[in-house]
Amino acid sequence: MADTEMARGSKENAKYGVKGYKAEDAEANLDDVRVLSNAEYHKIVKENVVETEDGYFHRIEKYPATSCCCGFSCFGVLLIVMLVLAAGGVTIISFSTDVPMYLRDHRSYWAQTAVAEAMDVANAGLADDALADQERVDNEYSLEIIYIKDSGIMTTGSLERIKELEEKIAFHEDYPDYCTLDWNASTQCDADDPPVSYSDVGCHVHVSALQYMDPDFWVPTDPAREGSDPTTASTANRAIAQSSKLWMTGPDAFGFANPANQTQDFLDLTQSNIDAVVNYWGRYCYQAYQCPPDGLSDRSPFAFNLVNETADECFDVTQVTGESTAPNYFWQVSDSDFGLAYGSNATWNPTLRALRSEFYMGTPRRKDNGELYEEEGDDIAKQEEEIGEFLFNNFQDDLASGIGGGITVYWWGTGMFALYAEAKLAEAYLWVSASFLFVLFYLTVQTGSFVLAFLGMVMILLNFIPAIFIYRFIFQFTYFGVLNMLGVFIILGIGVDDIFVFLDTWNAINFEHPHEPFHEKMKHTLQHAGKAMATTSASTAFSFLANATSSFPAVYTFGIFCASLIICNFCSVTIVWPRVVAAWEYYIGESATWYTCYCFPCKSRSEWGYPEQEEGAEPTPGKVELFFRDYYYPYFIDGAYMNAALKKNMEDGRDVPGAMKSLASKLIIFFFSIYILVTIIYAAQLRPDPDVPNLFPDSDNYVNFGPTQADYFARQDNPFRINVQIPFGIKNLDQNDCDGRTCDPTDPEDLGTIEWDETIYTTYQDEYVQKWFLDFCADMESGTGSISASKRRVYQADSIITRPVRCFFQSFKAWCDENNCPRTRVGPALETDDYIVDADWYVVMVSAFLDDDQSPSEPDYQAGNTNQDVWADYIFAEDVFGTRVLRFIIIEAALTEEITYPFEDGIVLYENWEDWLESWTARSTQFVYNFQTNLDYAFVSDTGAFAYFYLQEAIIAEAFTGIALSLFLAFCVMSIATGNWLISLMATTTIATMVIGVIAFTVWNGWKLGVIEAVIYVMVVGMSVDYTVHLSDAYLESKKKTRRDRTRDMLFKMGVSVVSGAISTLGSSCFLLATYIIFFRKFGTFILFVISQSLVYSLVFFTALLNLMGPEFPEFGVGIAPKQWVYMSDDLLAYIKRVLSPDGKLIVDQVARSLEVFEDQRKVIVSVTTSKGRQLVMVPLDLIRIRTQDGDLDFFNDILRTCWRAWSRRSEEVTKWYRSKDTVVLADIHDILTDTNTVPGFEAERGPLLRAPSHTREDAKDTEV
Repeated sequence: MADTEMARGSKENAKYGVKGYKAEDAEANLDDVRVLSNAEYHKIVKENVVETEDGYFHRIEKYPATSCCCGFSCFGVLLIVMLVLAAGGVTIISFSTDVPMYLRDHRSYWAQTAVAEAMDVANAGLADDALADQERVDNEYSLEIIYIKDSGIMTTGSLERIKELEEKIAFHEDYPDYCTLDWNASTQCDADDPPVSYSDVGCHVHVSALQYMDPDFWVPTDPAREGSDPTTASTANRAIAQSSKLWMTGPDAFGFANPANQTQDFLDLTQSNIDAVVNYWGRYCYQAYQCPPDGLSDRSPFAFNLVNETADECFDVTQVTGESTAPNYFWQVSDSDFGLAYGSNATWNPTLRALRSEFYMGTPRRKDNGELYEEEGDDIAKQEEEIGEFLFNNFQDDLASGIGGGITVYWWGTGMFALYAEAKLAEAYLWVSASFLFVLFYLTVQTGSFVLAFLGMVMILLNFIPAIFIYRFIFQFTYFGVLNMLGVFIILGIGVDDIFVFLDTWNAINFEHPHEPFHEKMKHTLQHAGKAMATTSASTAFSFLANATSSFPAVYTFGIFCASLIICNFCSVTIVWPRVVAAWEYYIGESATWYTCYCFPCKSRSEWGYPEQEEGAEPTPGKVELFFRDYYYPYFIDGAYMNAALKKNMEDGRDVPGAMKSLASKLIIFFFSIYILVTIIYAAQLRPDPDVPNLFPDSDNYVNFGPTQADYFARQDNPFRINVQIPFGIKNLDQNDCDGRTCDPTDPEDLGTIEWDETIYTTYQDEYVQKWFLDFCADMESGTGSISASKRRVYQADSIITRPVRCFFQSFKAWCDENNCPRTRVGPALETDDYIVDADWYVVMVSAFLDDDQSPSEPDYQAGNTNQDVWADYIFAEDVFGTRVLRFIIIEAALTEEITYPFEDGIVLYENWEDWLESWTARSTQFVYNFQTNLDYAFVSDTGAFAYFYLQEAIIAEAFTGIALSLFLAFCVMSIATGNWLISLMATTTIATMVIGVIAFTVWNGWKLGVIEAVIYVMVVGMSVDYTVHLSDAYLESKKKTRRDRTRDMLFKMGVSVVSGAISTLGSSCFLLATYIIFFRKFGTFILFVISQSLVYSLVFFTALLNLMGPEFPEFGVGIAPKQWVYMSDDLLAYIKRVLSPDGKLIVDQVARSLEVFEDQRKVIVSVTTSKGRQLVMVPLDLIRIRTQDGDLDFFNDILRTCWRAWSRRSEEVTKWYRSKDTVVLADIHDILTDTNTVPGFEAERGPLLRAPSHTREDAKDTEV
């Protein structure tokens, strides 16, 4: 019977045209079939290389050097393209130290930028400036220095040290070329011969406490001032003030020495003179309501007659207009606690803890061609750059060295911070270079070849070229900031990790198949390593793309760039790196050392061949692999070697019963659960960082200057105080239009285009509108309604802030009251005292008010200031074809709170202001204000605090939504890649616990949720997924049956890759800790913790989970039913391949489908898909099993498998086999197989195992998988 069936099978083979089979000699053909050894099989395949040499891997094999050069040349071509574009004027990237963290579309940021852009456009000033065209007349730029000594700084020794430092600045040979020039009255009147040199004009007097130590300085009660009564207003007192060093200009006006003769010292720094100055100015007051009761102060206000200088440019002492008193000028240089406190019960503090000095730098400067710079656009930036270079290059080191004597020095100069940041970034890049060298050294040690390591590093760095191309020309971004630079370390870790995975897989393939040809090894390497690298690259890229959903430009540009970098790295390591390995194998191979074979091949062309081992020489695993397999797993993960009985059971292949099974894994899960619970508790304590993110540490001068200024000199300015601004006249800001082009959201200077309220000029003249503004300002300062001034946190006047609400209309009305402005209109709900001036006189009176000197009755009076000087920052006009047009005004209120105010309360505060403003704009339409309808274009703004409150809220929300999105995407990627939802869920859970650990780590360090923390939390998903995915892939690819065996095999194959990748990333990150920039340092700290935690979690916690609950394949021969997808054993698959195609060119899918099951015979007929068509095979049940394992996703598996078959069939050599039109029927497997021991499970009974199908190949196409 068996012979009959065998003959029938042979005839059917002949019928269907199988090569080599004929009906009449079927027996002879079957006798020729034999099982090939590895060496014989390798020999047959090697002999047929020429027939298929056009394949991708064959071309790499045949031309290793050329293919390697072609791979690297792609980077060069792309680089040349970008250089050509750059030469043509196209901006590729624009590096910036700014971190654009703002909510561009939020109303608070919109309001802030609308005011900033409006100020920039409407900058024409309020009146003609006689000195507008003079060189260096403006003093907007300066070098400010603060000296701190809490025990008291007004001592001879301290002032001597200050004097020495300030003389270095004031007497520097180039200082006269940068200082603000003081164009005094005499030079202004000399129109025929205007002075242009320093010798004629002189530098503006710099502000310094040393000025007050000059015995000739203005001290009105000094007995030397005979004939002058400081308490009686007179023009003589005015002359005393004008002749003092306070206003004196010219080359002798430095106050403490003569520049022409620096040995001539004007100062008296004896302690007695210092005490006299402190005593005088410490108890000085200049407003009656500010002076304390008699007996507390012996210094009355210094009085003098004001002189009207508006009638003539030149000073005329005869034009007396009224009495005035001089303010306490010493407050300009002393800390806010010094002197008299505010109010009738004031006391005075004689101790000075801090002093300040300020050197003014003038603009507009002259260009090299002698012309003046413009005061706008690029010319402003150029002048700032020149001033910054002068200050930084000449004084940065002296200021940083300090002056000793227990005095702490802080400073801030125009343009100095940018140069300082560039210098520190340059230092950081040196440490970045050290990271590269470390990784290069480690790669050399691991690979055993400097050449291979060097080429790997070059390939990783070259990934920046295509990544920048994608970032710039696909995503259309040019901004490249500090966060983007951190991508260097990210790609360094990921790139090296991929190289290790590739090389370890390559070594594993050589270990398992030492005699396969090179192209087969490379193909198998890419099949296995490519899947793992694709999974990790996709999950990491998606985690960074989760950052792309952020509202902050700095974050989403960082996420997009890093994602592009990771994708480019994956393409490089799968396309370029195999070519590098091929070239290395052929040219250098194991004969390479770290000092040889750099440029020339170590092997001649005649010695090129297949890099294979000798026949019978089996490779041995490394020590690390043996450690993971023979020590780490049995002792630490499973615990089977913890006692002799368990060890013997495991060595004998017997299972461990009861609770002792995998005891170590259970203990690991238990202790990790406790740790995770602790991290959850601490992570819940995370709070947003109220402080503005800094580039440098808290101890840095440029970080401390602002807070120090706010703490010690609140009288001058507190940069952190919230000042609410209500602008009127700005209709809209179009954030999409920037001078006719689309605005770049990553550029903080691309604010948009202003649309003005053109009715402001006529509307604000109306008497009812004047009344509305007066009522509006009064309610802003002291309103008691439902949204009272206290609820809006408005500051109450004191010696620190004498005018909390700055309202132009209030000051204008006070001036009109003093000057009897026309007020004749009376109407419904309107009296003459309700408004400022008749509408017909409004423009004339406003001009007169602005030209006049500030009234001494004003709470913030400063002698010598005009109203134009006082209100220049609150009334804005635009130059329209030579005519000044009023554009908008600002009403401002100082608040009691600072930018460090809790963001939740800050948001409520902002909303209170918006509600209050809305109530007033609604009130303007009522009867009492004559139904005004043109006051709607007003909004609440400030200098950035409110936008920062909302930024903190958004950071928290985006951080956690980003984490959730990254975890979801990671789960999807792993599910698709592994085809197993169970192991993907376990991996995602592990990664989620890592994220919680990183958040807890933030709290442990005393940090709060800021910009870099928010980026790290989302990024940690991508950085943590690598090791877990590598282990998951190795677990699923393992051929072992039980989860314990698979876990052990997983550690054996992939443990070394995980450790190697972690060491390289940890080593490179350590160098970040040495950098000065806080972003880099904190990033390095996070990376160290993230990678360390990922290594522990993946090799301990996740491995223990797999050892306890990992998916298992079903047993062979169990549970098989008809119409199921089944998995053929490796031996059966290899046998079918050899029988159908002895030349080894046939592709056979390991997954088949069961058709009929014969339980009584323990056999099954399966349909096998091959590149030649569908084959029907009858096999023993023990050689197949159900394809699906625990947690398998059949749908994803089928998609991936179908895609792989489609890709395989595209090759030319495979299409040749499709010329056979029909399927094949084989003879009895038992008669063909010569060595049954190689395929366990075959029965001795002979029987027909392979049958011909009843349909043709054309029919089979319809049902083919």
